[in-house]
Amino acid sequence: MRLRLAFAFGSLGLLLFPSEGLAEDCEAPCLGYEISTELQNDWIFAADPSFLKADVLQPAATADVFVAPTDYFKLMASIITEPVNDPVPGRSAAFAGIGAYLGEFYAIAELDPITLQVGKFDTVFSRASEVLSGINDSNLASAVDAEERLGAEISLDFEGQGFNHVFALAAFTIDRTAMSESIFTRRPETRLSDGGAGNTAGVASFQFTLNGCKGADPADCYEEGELGYRVGLRHQRAGQRTPDQIDEGLKAHSEQAMLAAGLRVSNLAKT
Repeated sequence: MRLRLAFAFGSLGLLLFPSEGLAEDCEAPCLGYEISTELQNDWIFAADPSFLKADVLQPAATADVFVAPTDYFKLMASIITEPVNDPVPGRSAAFAGIGAYLGEFYAIAELDPITLQVGKFDTVFSRASEVLSGINDSNLASAVDAEERLGAEISLDFEGQGFNHVFALAAFTIDRTAMSESIFTRRPETRLSDGGAGNTAGVASFQFTLNGCKGADPADCYEEGELGYRVGLRHQRAGQRTPDQIDEGLKAHSEQAMLAAGLRVSNLAKT
């Protein structure tokens, strides 16, 4: 049996130029950051065989930094500090294997109604990973997103039938640059030989999403909207076989994912 606890210590933000909000709302030129921290305790107190019992205490911290020299151009970076090595089964540990790495580093150009994003970023497939908090976000909902991808995304805002819509199309591959390494505790640079869906020599993976919201922008629909929807499709081309697939004699396969979701927010939920 497993007991998992997560303690969130909140966030600290700073804007170095007079403005309100974070990167999305700041008035250029502006520079700022936000730091969020969390402490997780994963305790396996009943296991078969019994030597698999373990108690693992680990922290996680994310520093989001942005620079907006103009209202139409921004640079975004996310520095993540957390355990970068999987814990050894049956071995208890506290604050072990902590490393820091560049989770995201990308540029955004906004030419209304088109937005272009280029660099290393997490491809958000399910909105749940952005609206849920704490352990639900980090360990459940975010598992459906493709993280640390290198590529580009273009999105288009438009209105119709009383809804605000955003159509987004992204093409990407897994980051295999020096940004995939970590400091303090070393996480090796990702290589093609590591295998896995999306880990290909060229940009051979893509996804599209279409969001809509009545009463708010799609990004704020969960908090402020009345009705909302999200549909999407993602394809990640097969790379080389992973070590586990080689050991088990399995073939490498491409990955396809489809998403369709609806949202209705009551007045009670908004209050």
